[in-house]
Amino acid sequence: MDFKIEATNCLDFSDAELSELLTEVYVGEGYVGAEQAATMFKAATVRSRGKIITASHESHQSLAGLVIMVPPTSNARKLAKEDEVEVHLLAVKKDYRNNNLGHRLLSELILQAQNEGYNKIILWTQSSMIAAQKLYSKLGFVHESNFEAKGLDFYLYTRSL
Repeated sequence: MDFKIEATNCLDFSDAELSELLTEVYVGEGYVGAEQAATMFKAATVRSRGKIITASHESHQSLAGLVIMVPPTSNARKLAKEDEVEVHLLAVKKDYRNNNLGHRLLSELILQAQNEGYNKIILWTQSSMIAAQKLYSKLGFVHESNFEAKGLDFYLYTRSL
């Protein structure tokens, strides 16, 4: 399968398609409750976080995955300092997994962050997201610490640029 990776802010994708992808991955796999997702995954809220990097299926023009690069100026920023960016909502549809899309999306985010002059990338992941943790380590992210929020255990990762 051929996929196109680009920073689009999801302009080519409908609000429903954007929300559907995030709900499928995060609610469907038990990482976020449906009630929380109804607010968290509203397309306008997602689009306002930062630069959305998408993976789209070349022949179908359908949204296969995304990740958001959240700058320190965004209201969605939680931990990043002035010269750092955060990674939010890495998601790849189940049907398109095992095509290296998570790796390609994060690699593009790293390149974008370097090109924009940031010094560090910060992300956090739930302790149960083992496949994501392996991917982060493979791409040079270092597990820095653990923390708890809203009753869930999270791992904090960073990558210097």
